[in-house]
Amino acid sequence: MRYNPIVCTPGAPLKPGMTLVLPAKVTPAPTARITSVHPDTRARAAGAAWSPAFPGQPLPRNSNVNTREEGRASVQFPDRSRIYLAEHTLVVIFGTASQTSVSKTVPPVAEVQSGELAAGLSALRPGAAARVAVAGGGQVTAASRDTVIRKKGPRTTVAVFDGSAAVASAGKSVDVPKDFGSAIVEKQPPSPPRPLPPAPAWVASGSPSVVLGAGGQGVLRASWEAVPKAAAYRVELARDQRFEDLVLREETPADVRSFRAEKVASGDYWLRVRAIDDEDFLGLASVARAFSVVEGEFERGEGALEPDRLEVSPYGALALTPSPELSLAVDDGPFGPLPKRIDFAATKPRRLRFRRGQQGEGTELRVVYLPPEVTLVATTVEGRLSVQATFEEVKGVDVATAISPRLVVVTGSGSHVPLALASEDGLAFVGDGPVPDDGVAAVELVDGSGRPLARQPIDGEAPPEAPAAPPPRIVIGPTAALRLFSPRLDALAWAPSYADVAAIGATLDSGQGDGLTGQGDALAAVQLGDFGLVAEMRTRAAAGADLADSSAGIGGRYRFLTLPDLHVALGLEIAFPLDAGSPPPRLTPSLALGARYEPWSWFATLGGRLRLDEVGGRAPVDAGHVFAMLGGELDILPWLSTYALIDNHVLIDRTASYRGGLTLGIEAGETIFGGIAGRVAPWRDAGGHVSGQLTFGVRSF
Repeated sequence: MRYNPIVCTPGAPLKPGMTLVLPAKVTPAPTARITSVHPDTRARAAGAAWSPAFPGQPLPRNSNVNTREEGRASVQFPDRSRIYLAEHTLVVIFGTASQTSVSKTVPPVAEVQSGELAAGLSALRPGAAARVAVAGGGQVTAASRDTVIRKKGPRTTVAVFDGSAAVASAGKSVDVPKDFGSAIVEKQPPSPPRPLPPAPAWVASGSPSVVLGAGGQGVLRASWEAVPKAAAYRVELARDQRFEDLVLREETPADVRSFRAEKVASGDYWLRVRAIDDEDFLGLASVARAFSVVEGEFERGEGALEPDRLEVSPYGALALTPSPELSLAVDDGPFGPLPKRIDFAATKPRRLRFRRGQQGEGTELRVVYLPPEVTLVATTVEGRLSVQATFEEVKGVDVATAISPRLVVVTGSGSHVPLALASEDGLAFVGDGPVPDDGVAAVELVDGSGRPLARQPIDGEAPPEAPAAPPPRIVIGPTAALRLFSPRLDALAWAPSYADVAAIGATLDSGQGDGLTGQGDALAAVQLGDFGLVAEMRTRAAAGADLADSSAGIGGRYRFLTLPDLHVALGLEIAFPLDAGSPPPRLTPSLALGARYEPWSWFATLGGRLRLDEVGGRAPVDAGHVFAMLGGELDILPWLSTYALIDNHVLIDRTASYRGGLTLGIEAGETIFGGIAGRVAPWRDAGGHVSGQLTFGVRSF
């Protein structure tokens, strides 16, 4: 009875077909034994003091086991049932039924005082079950390899991930099938079984199945998709597929769905994640992701490991930790057993492909070689040639033996003559010899395999270095975007980095009435470094007093931020009337943002316009005007581009109103260019529904 969960009573024979476990030799056995333990776990016999727990520790009846911060433990009973204690868990060991008494009711093997316990059987034998009591009332009978009991205060949740379990409390019992759970509160019946939270799905990004950790710097990364109603997630990393040898177990808030582990030692790992819902039910586990971390150590030279490449010295060597589960392919060669060492000086691979198993996906690392820095000085004095070669600090590499530098003199006739080289201190080398009869054109320093390291011309002056070309000028957005027809909306759309331009244009608008009206305009803009100037002028509209403009504007611009992904500039422009019917003076501060990603760019112009005088008899404009213009431009050919622009305006006078429109345009040409654009808008009180513009001018990039 010590090794089998059976009850022997008169008139209750054992069921036919049962398998009984018999020991090879009957010996005295404790109620239970600790099989594995992690730090911060303690145990005590009944009435004794607490002491640190250790693997193999016997646990007499009524013993206590307590896991504290980051503590974990596994306890096994003679009948091979097992319980796993998470951190902050306290249990009382009762023992198997046969060790306690011969009765019809089998007592539990342990009682959960608080925390989390996982109960399971090593094999699902007929009639076998692990029985766990819950402090405050309640019992769980698990015919399961994996049932988790979580007790927080008066409430306890039971999650069944394998087999089934019976949950009893307050005289009531419910059967909980696989992938379902039930909850009990002290002295209350258990809740009906409900589905457990689904398993999270992995995001495709993250670490590959094989990770090279040079110098103990292995990094594992993974992300997963959100689970509905998840209040938290539990992440577990283990050294075995059954997740008994846990490396870590962490619970994260619901908004954290990424995992990163640094400085991971070499070995095989499995990672899984579960959701914990708002009722504290532990969910189904995700598919376990398998990782292999290969420990690499530079035996010669130094290097750096990046996610997609390995930077090494061309004379270095990397030692790898052997693993029978992994294989390696060099460049396009076949996969073979993982070698103990890679000598980059001998093999010179360009790619290393690691693979886990025979068919699994692997990791491809591009090998980037970092040649040593060498200073070569050669002089000729009175018919003799003197050369000194100095290597910068080459850590981990013996220059004389690993690099084996050699000197070659290139004569005036083009022949190559070796020159003896002697070492001074391991990093500095000198050579000396007579100048050849046909002179010296250059001196070359090569390594033992003939690979060039440095070169210095001797006879004649070295050709002057070509002046460095100025960096290419970045142009964002169109050269001359459509200028809005209405004086209420006619703020300029501009980008922080633009082409120098001088252009004239003509705009045709459907008008506020039933007819068409037109207007001419001119634009000039120049950018000198981070500073720029702009000038513009508009003619009076061909018809409609409300559309009269006939104004001119001048302004300055300053680009104060230039990053690869963002340019930002400030602008200030003042517009003034050219005749008595034009709008009054207006001041327009603005901010321009944008960036270019060949072959397209984006830009935004944000700003406001302030009327500086009363309207009087002039064309009416609003006292205030706030605008945001958002656009994008695409280069189809070097001389052909297209753009789109959305303009948004808030007009402020006695009340605030919104107006806006959509513009599509195209520009063709290089130095001399032309453009055509059209705009549509749902309002007719600030320009018509439709307007179009033709532009012609010259520009310089």
